[in-house]
Amino acid sequence: MRSSLALFTALVIAPLAAFSADSSAGMVLVKDNTARAVIVTGDAAPAESRVAAQDLQWHIEQASGVRLPIVTTEEAEKVPGTTARLVIGGGTLAEKLGVRVQELRAEEYVIKTSGQTILLAGREEKATTKTKSLVRDASSATRFAVSHLLDRHLGVRWLWPGTLGTYVPKQSTIILPPLDITTRPDLVERSFLVGLPKYSAEAGTSKSVVNRMLQETGNWWAHHQLGDRGELEFGHAFTRWWEKYHAEHPNYFAVPPSGTAQVSTRAVKLCTSNPAVIEQIVSEWKAAGMPAVWNVGPNDGIGFCTCARCQSLDLGGPHAAEDVWSGKVNLTARHVAFYNELLRQMRQLAPTTRLCSFAYSAYRNPPAGLSIEKGLALEFVHSYTARDEWQGWSAAGVGLALRPNWLHSGAVAPYLPLRPMGEFMRFARSNGMLMFRFDSLHGYWAMQGPSYYLISRLGARPDLTVEDVINEYTSAFGAAAPAIHRWLDYWQDYSAKLAITVAAGGEVCIDANGLYEVTCRKYGYPTHPLLGSWQALPQLYDDAVLAKGDAILDDAVHLAANDAEVTARIHFLRDGLRHLRLLRDVIALTQVTKPDAAQLDQKLKELKTLHTELSPRHVVWGDVVTGIMSKRNIKPFGTGKAKAADVKGL
Repeated sequence: MRSSLALFTALVIAPLAAFSADSSAGMVLVKDNTARAVIVTGDAAPAESRVAAQDLQWHIEQASGVRLPIVTTEEAEKVPGTTARLVIGGGTLAEKLGVRVQELRAEEYVIKTSGQTILLAGREEKATTKTKSLVRDASSATRFAVSHLLDRHLGVRWLWPGTLGTYVPKQSTIILPPLDITTRPDLVERSFLVGLPKYSAEAGTSKSVVNRMLQETGNWWAHHQLGDRGELEFGHAFTRWWEKYHAEHPNYFAVPPSGTAQVSTRAVKLCTSNPAVIEQIVSEWKAAGMPAVWNVGPNDGIGFCTCARCQSLDLGGPHAAEDVWSGKVNLTARHVAFYNELLRQMRQLAPTTRLCSFAYSAYRNPPAGLSIEKGLALEFVHSYTARDEWQGWSAAGVGLALRPNWLHSGAVAPYLPLRPMGEFMRFARSNGMLMFRFDSLHGYWAMQGPSYYLISRLGARPDLTVEDVINEYTSAFGAAAPAIHRWLDYWQDYSAKLAITVAAGGEVCIDANGLYEVTCRKYGYPTHPLLGSWQALPQLYDDAVLAKGDAILDDAVHLAANDAEVTARIHFLRDGLRHLRLLRDVIALTQVTKPDAAQLDQKLKELKTLHTELSPRHVVWGDVVTGIMSKRNIKPFGTGKAKAADVKGL
């Protein structure tokens, strides 16, 4: 069997000499559906280079119908000089072009044209613990370079994981302009916490299917240049302190109100005004070698210290001990005092030390009139209406990371406040945003995929407006794009009418008179979105509301005519509504006084079958849905005794 290089040479090289004289405007990869280039894998990290090379090869083939050969560095020496070479990854050829990838910064990549060669290479590092669970190569800087090229020069759009979610404009000729780019994502982290699908016999999805789903999700992650170069470290920092220190140092921990039990050991808070706590944190930092970044994020949930010393630091006091304990009053001042004392002591020893924590829960609002020592970075966990709060922290000299729980609102429904979310992201980026990490991407791709797409695109492309991104999404639906634009507008308008609360260590009200809160009060549901979003599905997304969405998709199918690819994308959205209807009906059956057990059992069987059908196509990750409902005590997958404590601080 002839090698791909030999076949390419026999079929293509002969006419290249005549054609190359006409290609001065740029580098020709494909001309009239004929290959004019090869893809060369770099020899510095051949495994990583080959993944990126195959990615580029696939997209070019989807665009033009032409499959460019992938060759090694050694094989490339046999290719005539008139043939375009796409060199993927570092090594011998990269160094001939003056690029040593090991000298690049973390996540940095190069796209560089020289004659008939274009180099796409980045500094390769092992994926961080936050991203490695997707696929090994998700955060490859070389893949970032390939994605940059595909995005800006081939117009590829990755709406959701998998082939159907990938829109590649057709073109019989592909010519690249001369390029000389050295860049990296400007935000130090661009990521989601991800509730990934997992294999289980109960879910009815095979290991091979789940592995493919993970691979496709990892590809989507890489194409949007999601990743983390590890410059900041956030999280709940003291989850093991109780087991380590309680026996000998019970005074390290928050004092409950009289007669109140301590919270769980992983949620227990510290007595932040206690000098011994400060001393212990500084001691641990020293023992770790005094790293440049140190995380001191409080544990999640309620249970704040009620001792007189801590309360003396709170603004507007004295407050009832029960209100302090449950975080119903503003506790920002005590936390600022805690950070300030740590920074003063640590920066005496290492002047550039940075502390990481949260603006969250009872300490999410900025410190009115309080000064903050230099070196504090906070993950901002608030609503998409909290511009004044962001500005307040920023004006105090704090570095801010956007870490919202917005994607928990709306359960599996098409709750799409795209414009307010997107405009807040753009505002935050213009006002000092260091990074973003969203909680969470749950895999509701048909219903909330536009939000995932918007967030990712604004992270990778700060030059885009919210409307630009919405238009990108709808462009993947060809002639049906106007109808899909109306589809998104319909759900955005309805989302504004609902005004679902936002989880932020407790809930933040968007509109107390919005349909969501009114409905929750009427039916006695909790207004916290992690609970009420699910329980109110039958009332908020009734047949009349969903029928309007169906009608828009009917129009879209008509506009798509016989375009099979576009029609399949429309049915992807319709399948999301199909799932919402069934899950809504299952929840509704549990809300009557005496549920019909046989009917509920039948509906649950139908839901399991539907999850088995829809999950592999990423319409919705069914096992994630049932897992969340079980965790949040939502019937029929939980006990149904959901209450505010079940959200554990979110």
